[in-house]
Amino acid sequence: MVTFISIGAIPCTSYMCGICGVYLLGDHLSDEIKERVANAISTLTRSEEDGACLDGKVLVENNAAAAGIAYYLNVKLNHRGRESSGILTFDGSQPYFHGGMGIAKKVFTLDDLLKLKGDVAAGHDRYATAGEAKPQNIQPHCLSFIHQKSGDELFTSIAHNGNITNEADLRKKVLGEERRLGEKLKLSLESTTDTELVLHSIALELYQHPRRHLQNTIKHSMRGIRGAYSVVGTINDKLIGFRDSYGTWHLYFARMRNDIALFASEKYPLQKLADALGYDAKDVRIREVEKGELIIVNKNGIQEYKDTFPKRKGRICSFKPAYLESQYEEYAEKLRIRIGEVHGAKLRNASKDGWYVVPVPNSGILYAQGLSEKSGIPFEKWIEISDKYSRSFIHPTQRKRVKATREKYTFKNSYTGKAFFLTDDSIVRSTTMTYLIRELRDRGIEELHVRVGTPQIVNPCWLGVQIPTTKELIAADLSRSQIEKYFECIFYGVDYKMEETSYRMWKLYSLVKQGASVKGIIEESIKDNANRYMDNLEMTEYKKGKFSLKYLTLKEFRQAFDDIGLNSKERCTACMQKNLSGYTPAMRNDLIKAGAV
Repeated sequence: MVTFISIGAIPCTSYMCGICGVYLLGDHLSDEIKERVANAISTLTRSEEDGACLDGKVLVENNAAAAGIAYYLNVKLNHRGRESSGILTFDGSQPYFHGGMGIAKKVFTLDDLLKLKGDVAAGHDRYATAGEAKPQNIQPHCLSFIHQKSGDELFTSIAHNGNITNEADLRKKVLGEERRLGEKLKLSLESTTDTELVLHSIALELYQHPRRHLQNTIKHSMRGIRGAYSVVGTINDKLIGFRDSYGTWHLYFARMRNDIALFASEKYPLQKLADALGYDAKDVRIREVEKGELIIVNKNGIQEYKDTFPKRKGRICSFKPAYLESQYEEYAEKLRIRIGEVHGAKLRNASKDGWYVVPVPNSGILYAQGLSEKSGIPFEKWIEISDKYSRSFIHPTQRKRVKATREKYTFKNSYTGKAFFLTDDSIVRSTTMTYLIRELRDRGIEELHVRVGTPQIVNPCWLGVQIPTTKELIAADLSRSQIEKYFECIFYGVDYKMEETSYRMWKLYSLVKQGASVKGIIEESIKDNANRYMDNLEMTEYKKGKFSLKYLTLKEFRQAFDDIGLNSKERCTACMQKNLSGYTPAMRNDLIKAGAV
């Protein structure tokens, strides 16, 4: 008989989370490395409020060095997810877990970290675009079971970044297996989310095939699971990390001499840690985990299985370099400048007097640079990022996204008489653009012409940048000209009530769909007492040509990739193609089954 003891089988649908893993190699770290680790951890502040530094020496002396390093990586990865943060460790006999809502510096105190004993650790920063923020969604997740035949006790945990597209089919499979095993396996799903299904799939394989090589266990547990994911986890004192066959989400592996092995969602935090630990370049090896690769770390060394999952040729998400990834990535920088040049080339013959190119910070800066250089229109940073900056799109609810947007930017007191070309990377839900147009107009801007770095986002995506359903997308059933009209009405003060659960003003949306003119919609909003400028009707006077909004076409977008030496045919644009035409039949079926379209 097998008894599963849940010590935190905590569900979470993960989209662009930060994940990490830490393994202290050998029996003991040298005194020199212990001191370096202590010093690196001590560079981090204890909390957002007090600004004092952590005492890394205390952690190292109390068998919590791995937890301290995982905390270091969680902090450095927090831009990927700010909803919750968690760390799980294993000391050779049992696991320890601590997590909480909010960013790592808010969640962990020195006392919390001191309780996380052991030489192996996994960490997670959560990002989710749907669902309420709840403690039961904190990762890593862990299950414990005792196999009566072998007498072995296993603790398995995972920290997951990605999404499973055939979640409904997988849920039926897992439930069917658990029902079949009945009393032999007292295990039940505690949520309706996909991450828990991955954990249960691995646990089922470990239970049914306890003597199978771990590589084959992971291979069989992920068989039939469709989606995009990278995973870091622990199985007793082993640390594992793997990516799906397409290698959609990045995962990096580092070995620092024979002292420490690490995983992280991004390369930069590993490089920062190596620098903080004072390693010479020759002592540090950092590489990307290959698509379909599994890496297992234990006291016996590091095993790299590059063919665990069959490598598949898939197209790379085009939205990442245009929207999500750091502007300091070389190809992202080149692409954004090139797209700005495409917009700027259309303005070369325009009058330059009194015009300025102004980026939405920081997402629109490189687009603005390209547009300004190509058109000759001067560049000005007249909108700034506030001290309360957080990426608004990573928040899980519309209420929180709106709040984050309002806190994110600072403006000049007045833009009276000014004319802007405002650049941004994309318009997805419309939250940010609605807010910016209102703020600029309230401050007296005379003309506003928005230039967007990507084509319209018309479909949900579960593989690249997570967009759960079409209802969230302003462009799902509005044409380019209708979207322009929608925002032009906002420019003239149209301000119908927006329900908390919606992503747009439905009355305005309906009028645009019906073909009403901008002037007609403005007049109706005044009659409905739903105009921002009821006390200053001069602001509502429609003047043709005072506002425009232009997207890049899909053809222009693809050409921009080719222009900088990236083959556009290798880039996925499925979220930008009408009627789900860019998806495989299996993916279309998964989206329809899940009610995403």
